[in-house]
Amino acid sequence: MPECHHLIPGALALAAGLGLCLGAGTAQAQAGQTSNFQGVYAGVHAGGGFGKAGAASTSGFVGGVQAGANAQFDKVVIGAEADISASSQSHKGFTDKFRQGTTGSLRGRVGYVFNQTLVYGTLGAAMASSEWKNPAGKTEKSLSGYVYGAGAELQLNTNVSVRGELLRYDFGSETYRSTLGLVSVKPANTVARGGVNYKF
Repeated sequence: MPECHHLIPGALALAAGLGLCLGAGTAQAQAGQTSNFQGVYAGVHAGGGFGKAGAASTSGFVGGVQAGANAQFDKVVIGAEADISASSQSHKGFTDKFRQGTTGSLRGRVGYVFNQTLVYGTLGAAMASSEWKNPAGKTEKSLSGYVYGAGAELQLNTNVSVRGELLRYDFGSETYRSTLGLVSVKPANTVARGGVNYKF
């Protein structure tokens, strides 16, 4: 199955670079703020997803890692983040089986700090591996598209924060071989996940 592991180093480096560029305008976080989300961070996440692959419904577990960087201007936070997730989102029909595998994204984030909580929106590019199996054979495709969503992140102390977010993934159409011939499928799914970050 084609995977997206070769995207991880470049995506993480780009996310950190974008965040650091955004932070160049401020030498340090504003003094006296309730919470400071500025800096480079990394963490883990886990959750579940559901969606569609053509007429087939998909669902499954997701879990992985993320890294990024934020710049904070008073209570406004601007940043960039890259993530990579293992995914078991799939559909098992009588003859056809579809599976969305490793999924990654590179996103921008914009948010506002309320006391210790950052509320944010996010938008960016997404990629994933996929596989369609049936008696006619197996088709593997690399998916690309976009992702958007929103979340909230609570700062527990100077370095540790916890978050919850809802993300919508929309991928472009791909052609797969089915028992009835070639079919065009446009996978899409919604993921709800929680995570923990450590800020360096």
